[in-house]
Amino acid sequence: MTDELALKRWKALEPGLRKKLESNVYCGKCGVTTIVDYEVEYSNSQFTLKGSCQKCHGSVARVVD
Repeated sequence: MTDELALKRWKALEPGLRKKLESNVYCGKCGVTTIVDYEVEYSNSQFTLKGSCQKCHGSVARVVD
């Protein structure tokens, strides 16, 4: 479940930066892809996006320092 504070902090980032981070996620099957249908977590000064690969719909995650 997305933490409300995490989502608020994520949305405070510049939209272009968010888009760049969303579109640079590694999928074990597809390689570099875009994360979709993701949830946002925030702890220890970093974001973690957990969602699905846009290409194969497999599970992917992205940690953002």
